[in-house]
Amino acid sequence: MLASFGLLSAMSGCGASAPSRAELVRSLKRSGMPAAEASCAAGAIFATLSDKQVAEIVQRGGSGAPYDDPKRTDDDMDKVRAALTKCRNKAQPEPTADSLTTTTSALPASSTSSTSSTSSTTSTTSTTSTTLP
Repeated sequence: MLASFGLLSAMSGCGASAPSRAELVRSLKRSGMPAAEASCAAGAIFATLSDKQVAEIVQRGGSGAPYDDPKRTDDDMDKVRAALTKCRNKAQPEPTADSLTTTTSALPASSTSSTSSTSSTTSTTSTTSTTLP
């Protein structure tokens, strides 16, 4: 989320007013955010924060963000954080049955050998790929 606010402050060339939604989406995409996530994040920011709050972030960077009251869970910062988390989670691909992979690790019960001042431990790892119907 801080990256989104940092990006807003990088847009300070836009003046002290809030950027348009399209400007914010373009900036987020230029920063490397996928298009769908950028659009979602811009919508979340504008739906949660007022134009004045967005303009303050543009002008002052992260220090212009609304106060995050640690004793509350329903202030503007909590709301925008939750909305941006939903955008990030929606952008992550869902696992498919074709790509299901399981990894297990096991240490042998006792495979330590010692000499006068040296010891070593051996471990084994197995990987199993399973394709579901």
